[in-house]
Amino acid sequence: MKGLKRTAVCFLAGIILLMTAIPVSAADTVYSTATPDQWMPQRYTGFAYQHNPMLIEKAAKDIVINPDAIYGYSPDPGSDRLGEFASCDWSDPLVVWKARQERIEYLKQDTVLINMYALMVSQGKSIEETAREISRMRNMIRLQSYENDPVGLGKLKASNLKTYGNEEGPTVDSLYKKYGSWGRVLQKEFSTNMGMDACLGLFDDNYPRYVLLGEVPAEEGTAVKQDSGTAALDRIRQRGVLKVGTAGDYQPMSYLDPKTNTYVGFDACLAEDLAKSLGVKVEYVKTSWPTLMEDTLAGKFDVAICGITVTDARKKQALMSDGYIKNGKTVLCRIEDADKYTSLEAINRPEVRVMENPGGLNEKFARENLPDSTLIIHNVNQEIPGLVASGKADVMITEIMEAGFYVGQDRRLAAPLIYEPFTSGQLGVLMPKGSEDLLSYVNVFLKNEKASGRLDDMAEKYIYKFIDKKLDKAA
Repeated sequence: MKGLKRTAVCFLAGIILLMTAIPVSAADTVYSTATPDQWMPQRYTGFAYQHNPMLIEKAAKDIVINPDAIYGYSPDPGSDRLGEFASCDWSDPLVVWKARQERIEYLKQDTVLINMYALMVSQGKSIEETAREISRMRNMIRLQSYENDPVGLGKLKASNLKTYGNEEGPTVDSLYKKYGSWGRVLQKEFSTNMGMDACLGLFDDNYPRYVLLGEVPAEEGTAVKQDSGTAALDRIRQRGVLKVGTAGDYQPMSYLDPKTNTYVGFDACLAEDLAKSLGVKVEYVKTSWPTLMEDTLAGKFDVAICGITVTDARKKQALMSDGYIKNGKTVLCRIEDADKYTSLEAINRPEVRVMENPGGLNEKFARENLPDSTLIIHNVNQEIPGLVASGKADVMITEIMEAGFYVGQDRRLAAPLIYEPFTSGQLGVLMPKGSEDLLSYVNVFLKNEKASGRLDDMAEKYIYKFIDKKLDKAA
C-alpha cells in the first residue's frame, strides 16, 4: 500500500504541475471549507437547491425526500447504489459534515482526472491511450481513499477480486469488452454520484460537472428527445461520429479544398478539436447559406461550424453557442478604389456594383443597407473576390476575417474599413433545439479553447497572418 500511495502521489503531483496548461472549466468547482460551527446553522436558514434532484432520474432513483435530513434528502433504502448508507443519521449535522468533507476530497481528486483528460486530448493522445490512463488512475484513487481505513481497504480489495478478478478494480480491457468503445469507457470513468451529492448539499455545486459530462441537459427536467430519444451527447458518442454542417465556401474559416477534398480553416480545425474532445471522429455534411437553418432544424447534422454569426433571429429558431471570435461586416474592393469606398453612403449608389453570395447575412446586410446600389448575386462565394479584382463587380460586403484573407491572397484587393467594420458581432456554433446538453458541452469546450490559448493560435495561423496589422484577438 505504501508503494501504491507513493506512486499515486508522484503521479498526481506531475499532473498538478501540468495543470497550468489546462483551462478552468465547469469541473473546477470551489467547495465551501467552513468548519462544523460555521457550517451547521446554514441548513436551518431555508436551504433549497436551485436544481431539483428529484427531476433528474439518475439522482431520484437513489434518494428519498427526508424533511429531517440536513439537506432534505437521504439515501433510498432500496437503492442498489446508496441503500447501505440509508441507516446513517442524515439529520445529525456532524455526521453529514464529515461525510461531506470526505466527498469533497474525492471530488477534488476527480477534478484532477478531468483536467488530466483535457491535457491528454490537447496533446493529441488517442482515445484508447487516454481511456487506459484514466482507468488506471481511477482505480488508484479509489484505493488511496481508504489509506486511513485498513478494514475498508480490505473489504474493497475483496469486493474487487470477487467482482472483477483483480484487487485494484476493473481492468480497462474488461471495461472495453463491457461497453464496446473507448469513448463509453471514458464516459463511465467520469460517471457521477448525483444522489450522494444531493444528500450532502453538493448537487448545485456539481451541476456544471453533470452538464459537462453530458449526464443532464442545461436545465433540469428538460426533455432532450431527438431521433432515438437519447440526449444529443449520448447519440454522438454511441455513433462515434460528430456530424458537422458546413457550406465549405468560406475562407479562411471552413473551406473544401478541391485539390485534397478536405476541409481546411479556422472552423474546420475547431470542429476537429470538438470531435476529439468527445472521443469521436468528424463527418462533414454539406449545406449552403440559403438552406443552413432548414438543414439545421431537419437534424441533418449535430452542429454547424462554418463562420456563422450569432444573431437573435437564429437563436429564436435554433440553439447558438457563446461567441468564440469577434467578427463584423466590412468592404472588399479593388486597391485603386480604397479611398472611394469608405462609408455606406459612398457605396449606396446605382453605379456601384455590389456582389454577394445568396442566402447569407452578407446579402441581407447589402439589401438592408445598400438599397440604391446595384446588387449582383453570385452563387459561388469564393469566386467573388476574384470577380471584384478583375472588374466584374466593385464591392463585396463580407466579414473582416474573409476580407483580410483575400487581401493577403490578391494584391489587387483592399479592405479599407477592416479595422472599422460596419457591424460588430461574434461567430458561434449552430445546432437544433433539443440539443441543450450538447450546447452546454460546446460552451464549456469553447471556454477551454479560449483559456488555453488555442483559439488565438488558430486565429494567428488562419486569419491574422494574411493582414499587416492584427485584428482583435479571439474572443
